[in-house]
Amino acid sequence: MKYKIFLTLLLFSLSSCGIPRGFPALQFFPDMYDSPAVEAQEEDVFGGTGGPRNPPVGAISIDEEVYEYASIRAFQDLPSGGLTFPSEIKKTKENYARGEERYHIYCYPCHGAQGRGNGPVIGNPPRIAYTPAMDFSKSPAKEMTDGQIYHTITMGAGQMPAYGSQISPEDRWKIILYVRKLQELALKTPN
Repeated sequence: MKYKIFLTLLLFSLSSCGIPRGFPALQFFPDMYDSPAVEAQEEDVFGGTGGPRNPPVGAISIDEEVYEYASIRAFQDLPSGGLTFPSEIKKTKENYARGEERYHIYCYPCHGAQGRGNGPVIGNPPRIAYTPAMDFSKSPAKEMTDGQIYHTITMGAGQMPAYGSQISPEDRWKIILYVRKLQELALKTPN
C-alpha cells in the first residue's frame, strides 16, 4: 500500500516537470479561475452595451435614495400632504448653518444671497441668459410648501436643473430651513 501511494506521488511530481515555462499547468478543479473578463477599452461581447452593465429592472442600489415622487415632474402635481418636513430635522443653529452652507454652494449662483433671483450668473452675456431665477420673497415661492420646494430641488423645474443626485435628502431639508429664514428676512426688509 505504501508503494502505491509513493508511486502515485512520484507520478504526479514527474508529470509536472515536462511542462515548459509560460504554459499553464494542468488544473483539476479550475473553480472559475479563468472566467472570461472584459478588459478596458475592449468590446463587451456579453451585454453589447459597450459600457457598464445595466442592473436588472427594479434593482435598487444600496446607497440610492428611493424618491417616491420621481414620476411627478411639476411641484404643483404633488399630492397634498405628500411631502412634509421631517420631524428628525430640528430647527437648530447647526442645521440653519448647514442649510446656508449648502445654499451658497448650489442655490446662490442663480437665486442670489438674499434669494431674490439675482445671482451672479444670471443676466446679460457673458452671464447665463436665463430669465431671472425664482425670487423666494414673491409668489409662487412664498406659497410653496416645504414638500414642493423639496421636490423642486430634487427633480428640478423649468430652467433649474435637478439636484437630487448632488444634494443629500437631509441637506435638501436644511436648505429649505435656510430659504424659509430668507423669506422671513425679506418680509422685514423689503427691497
